[in-house]
Amino acid sequence: MEGTDFDPTTEEGQININDEEYESLLPDDNVDGWSLFDKLRRKYGSRARDAMRSLRDKFKSKNPHEPVPEYLQMEDLHLTDAKTEMLREVIDNVRQRYPNANLALLEFGVGDKGQIQVRYAGREKWYNFYQRTDSTLLNNGLSKEITTALGNPNLTMLSVLSEMETTRLRGNILRIIKTPSVKASIESMNTLLNKQQENLQQLETAEEEKSKELEELPLSSSAAADLASDLRNVKAEKEALLKEMQESRVTIDDLTRQLEEAAGELNDIVNHLDNTREENQALQERIKELEDELMKQSRLTVESRAAEIADFKARLSKLLEEKSAARNQLKAALNKVAGKDAELQRLGKELTDSVDRERQVMADKAVAEEQIRQLQQAVEDLEGQLERQQEIVADQTRPEEEREAAQKEVETLQERVAELRTQKDKLEKELGLTTKEKVASFRVTFLASLRSEECP
Repeated sequence: MEGTDFDPTTEEGQININDEEYESLLPDDNVDGWSLFDKLRRKYGSRARDAMRSLRDKFKSKNPHEPVPEYLQMEDLHLTDAKTEMLREVIDNVRQRYPNANLALLEFGVGDKGQIQVRYAGREKWYNFYQRTDSTLLNNGLSKEITTALGNPNLTMLSVLSEMETTRLRGNILRIIKTPSVKASIESMNTLLNKQQENLQQLETAEEEKSKELEELPLSSSAAADLASDLRNVKAEKEALLKEMQESRVTIDDLTRQLEEAAGELNDIVNHLDNTREENQALQERIKELEDELMKQSRLTVESRAAEIADFKARLSKLLEEKSAARNQLKAALNKVAGKDAELQRLGKELTDSVDRERQVMADKAVAEEQIRQLQQAVEDLEGQLERQQEIVADQTRPEEEREAAQKEVETLQERVAELRTQKDKLEKELGLTTKEKVASFRVTFLASLRSEECP
């Protein structure tokens, strides 16, 4: 019989829980009312509410001097159902927007005005979770403990409600706000009013017929007296029926007003969902703008690095061209004096070799400087990565596996940074000392040769 609808006013529809069932159904004080009702619904189907009332009456009869437990005080089960559905929506939303949130540290609830509230586990103070009841933006006044438990948001999910989610939420609200019972009541009252109208017509017809019969009978006859008595009963029944019809019309008007108010509230909720969807669309557009700006900045960074490399290559190429031009000019000058004597030719050759070696040293210096700059940039990039990984290691809210992986990455980065710094220091030493020594040696050798020629 589970799941079958019964009329609770009939003997078949009523549930009377006996002592044995009472002991098996009654939970301990740690069970909430909704869990108990869910258990009764699985056992009794659509008669679960009547079973709850019977269980509560049985408790009162057995414990007349004790207060009724909270799990038996569920007078507005439909309201609890709506709140439970609302909190499920909020928690699902938080899981999507904050994938690393520690929900075990947070408690969610519904305030007296229908607003979503949150508090840190073990704390007494509740905070409004959203800025407004019609907004999905977080309250800026949330405590540091709550924001830490939420963690960093997933930027790709900041739009909160997509078109599909908005449609789904609209459907949930339509299921929560139930008006079929009101409509059924109106239809029932209209049916009753129609039947009353039919009865009224029958009474009016009977009244008219009896009035005609009474006119035809002698006033002093017993039949006239009986007929007059029947006529008075018909009129009294007619007046009572008219009063009932008036009450039925008032009831129908009241039910119609309730239905119109429910429709107006539903329309307000639908408008709110439409406004929320527009806010989400604007937020998605803003996220797209930020993503485009990030791509633009990344492209500019790559282009700037490419421009620096191209500039270095251009300067190096110009230096080599100048070297080649100087060599050609020197060779041309030596050719003009080639016939003077062999010693002059030897000095010219030494001068040429000295210039070549000095040019080579300068070119090597330029290459070393670029290598040092690239090593310095690489060290700075690795240090940035190292700092981010150290922040992950220090963040106690992150999973242990993620922190261990970050610690291994920190060790690897530290070794790489040390290696690059060693290479950089070695190049700087060679550039600062060896290059100067080579240039000085070339110049001393050449000047010594000149002095030996001047002082035979």
